Amino acid sequence: MTSDDTTPPAPPASPSAQAPTGPTSVTKPATYKADKKISTPKANGGKGGRKSAKNKPVTPPVARKSAKPDNSKAARTARAAGRAAKQLSATATLPHDDSPAGRLALLPPVRRARGNRLYLETDRRLLDLWLDDGRIILGERERNSRLYARDAAEKGLTRAYPGLYNQRLRSALQRTWPQFTAVRFYQNEERALQAWYSLSPNPSQASPTNQPLTPVEAFAWPADAAIAANNLLLLRPFTEVPAGCRFALVRLPCARPFAPACLLAAQPADLAVLHDDLLPAMLPYAATRALDSLASCEHEGYTEAHWASSDARLGRWFERRGPYLFARLSVGNKTVSYDDFFRAALAGDALVSPDPLHPAIVPPIFDPGELKKLDRALEGLFGA
Repeated sequence: MTSDDTTPPAPPASPSAQAPTGPTSVTKPATYKADKKISTPKANGGKGGRKSAKNKPVTPPVARKSAKPDNSKAARTARAAGRAAKQLSATATLPHDDSPAGRLALLPPVRRARGNRLYLETDRRLLDLWLDDGRIILGERERNSRLYARDAAEKGLTRAYPGLYNQRLRSALQRTWPQFTAVRFYQNEERALQAWYSLSPNPSQASPTNQPLTPVEAFAWPADAAIAANNLLLLRPFTEVPAGCRFALVRLPCARPFAPACLLAAQPADLAVLHDDLLPAMLPYAATRALDSLASCEHEGYTEAHWASSDARLGRWFERRGPYLFARLSVGNKTVSYDDFFRAALAGDALVSPDPLHPAIVPPIFDPGELKKLDRALEGLFGA
């Protein structure tokens, strides 16, 4: 044995390095490109993640209501009564007193007012039938007096100095109500009422503490001439002056901040001892424009025909005299309190007068749907 025979034999070659002995295929390593996407069939048998139509879940059809709601008069009345009772109970626990101010406290905060519509903070819209006790009877036409007030403010006429416009307002009042020949101006109605009470033969007995500071509506004017001579008329537009009336307090068709109080008398001697308050010229300036708008509103459609168009919905619940509406508290066999009447109207998205002694008013603009909602709410209250 030679030295070459002592060399250990080489290890056997790996199977992959051995030369193929026959026509066999070579297996390539399992390498994939990084950007190649592999679509794996999902369990439902579809390709590429699509659901098979035969395995798609079937949604049962929704059954439609075939029965129509009962729209008979009895069913509508019952539904209206249920809604009215629910809305009345919602406000029944609100703290308030049985007074005009207490009823107004039930009104949610008013975000904006335009004409005879109120837009509340709760996104409700109310039809205003009170119109600030008739001061906004002109509705959106009242904007003319606001423009005049703004013009006067820009001229600096906001100070209570002697001005040029008192005489213009006095002439406009005498053109509108020629039955009265004497006029006195005051800063507010309280001052005017106190001045009128001072004309009493015994002012101590006619003080505001002994008699209510409330003028009498023309509709409640006493028939006795002796009693009428000692009463003060609340003179509203579109009302006739009762016979024997000596004194009147005018309800100007002007927003409260721009409306001076006007005390009228049939004879100049009746007011001879009284004197005018000094007013900012802005007040008579704006009030004169409001009376001009009042004189032209009949040409714009605010007439008896417009007022009568509300009778179809409101005739059962109100007694109408011209544009003024007085609540009926007894309908059929049921009598309700005025507090419940006011709440029911509020639930029907309408604001009526908070004082039963003073009327609501047919607004200059309304649509049938608004009156229909009020009609249904009052129908539910009376169960008519």
